[in-house]
Amino acid sequence: MNDFVTKPFRPKDLIDAISRNLSTEYFEGHAIDNEKIVTLPTENISLEEINDENKTVNAKFDMLRQLTFNNEAAMQGMVNMFLKDTPLELEKIRVNFDAGDYSTVARITHAIKPKFTYMGAPEISTLCKEIEILATNNPEAETLGVEIGDLEKKCNNLLEELKKEFIS
Repeated sequence: MNDFVTKPFRPKDLIDAISRNLSTEYFEGHAIDNEKIVTLPTENISLEEINDENKTVNAKFDMLRQLTFNNEAAMQGMVNMFLKDTPLELEKIRVNFDAGDYSTVARITHAIKPKFTYMGAPEISTLCKEIEILATNNPEAETLGVEIGDLEKKCNNLLEELKKEFIS
């Protein structure tokens, strides 16, 4: 596959890249039953299609809804994984910062930044990028610790929002 889809991606971009590289002939003769191949929508999904008319929807989480094609089980799975993993990642950032291992701080913040865009918090993704740059280029700066504290606070607020929105 020669296509490149940058993170965070729109579902349409990923589907377009995959469909350019796989034809239905690929599936013929394989263990996959052609009748069970699911066709995902390739157009951007409008909010009207995403929003259930009987439910108030927080627009903040539209990216997550689009990414999962408004599939409740998929959204629940992504949110549960995010709720489980994020506190551990934040703890690793704090422990490595306190230990002076700034390259690990940069690596972790780089790895987690797309998750926040998917979860409706692109501002936290931007903060991760700032921390990554500081940890790489100027790790002794006083602002690095302040930025990490801000990241922890904003993440905790997001985790609470996600629990209210998606966890019954």
